[in-house]
Amino acid sequence: FTFFADSGATLLFDIRAFDVGDDIDREIIGYIQNKNNLVKRKHDGGLSWDDVGNKEEVYLNDQVFTHSKSTTDIRLNDQTLIKVAPNSLLKLEKDSSGMKVDLMDGFMFAKLGKGAKGLNIKSGDKTISATSSNAEFQISDGNVTVTKGQLALNIDGKQIVVNKNQYLNLLEGRVKNYDILLISPKNQGKVFFKESSSIFFEWKTKRKSYSFKLFVAKDSKFKEILQTKDVSKTNAYMMNLPEGPYYWKVLGTDLVKKEMIVSPSSLFTLKVDRAPKLFFPSKDAEILGLKQSNGEKKVLVFEWENLEVDTYQIEITSIGDKKRKTVVSKKVSTHKYVVGSLKTGEYGWRVKMATRDNKNSPWSEENIFYFSDSSLPPAPRNLK
Repeated sequence: FTFFADSGATLLFDIRAFDVGDDIDREIIGYIQNKNNLVKRKHDGGLSWDDVGNKEEVYLNDQVFTHSKSTTDIRLNDQTLIKVAPNSLLKLEKDSSGMKVDLMDGFMFAKLGKGAKGLNIKSGDKTISATSSNAEFQISDGNVTVTKGQLALNIDGKQIVVNKNQYLNLLEGRVKNYDILLISPKNQGKVFFKESSSIFFEWKTKRKSYSFKLFVAKDSKFKEILQTKDVSKTNAYMMNLPEGPYYWKVLGTDLVKKEMIVSPSSLFTLKVDRAPKLFFPSKDAEILGLKQSNGEKKVLVFEWENLEVDTYQIEITSIGDKKRKTVVSKKVSTHKYVVGSLKTGEYGWRVKMATRDNKNSPWSEENIFYFSDSSLPPAPRNLK
């Protein structure tokens, strides 16, 4: 009997014994993708919270929980995309009108699939029905914010349209405009930085003569505020933020008119800009041929440190007597790359992050290895 919790997050119990939910036939409603760090899932009728990995199936009435440094996407069968932010807990349900997400705690983003009839979302005591396929929106702390397109909603039997940069307060049932729009860091984006460097924040507003207060927090409700900064312009730098996910927002104040304006909340992730460590082939490794005694071929798997990004670039170079020749230069979505065959010879390989947000990441050190397409040991290096 164990339990786990993050500060400020919902307390979850993990009971491994007598989990009666494991033998039940379940309806598959989607799958996990783009999982970062520790994500837990509990089946309907189950008692245990289990780790969930990329491409794993998600079942009707599953609950999904993200830890303080974790995020995941859930792609439903109708192609609806649900992005679960850190410290969030939700349950995936279905009723007569279609799929339903119960956001029990935290922060989520959604984009309806082209084949979706709609998506019902419960937040607190209110349930909304979203039917627009061209909108992207986020839900947190009783507000539905549209970040792209136009969202048609039904709440308490009332039809409401929410446009980009507007939000619906579920308790008030009113649509309001955001007078401050956040520019950088981008919502749901990654910011790559050198350790001990400052992070640049920027926003815009049409209002004049306002002073601003920038907030950076660890949670979507801004109960764990890490830093604040008062400024008179529409940008600011902040120092000493470690690697990890953060929420930020801006408040504006006109002391003369005694008015206050607000921005939406935005999520971004800080990642140290560094090269991954190389695992295999290791430095000066000597690898014999890929043919086995039964005639079948093995494969050579290049593996490096998983930095939890969506794209890497691997480069494999043949080291000849006179010049080098690149034999592989490829972008991959995992921290492994499989090679079916190589010619006998000496090779070097290296890897770097290659995400859209970070095109100039540094290369790793190069590992030199020797490969022989024969199953016999290679000749001593000094005799070649």
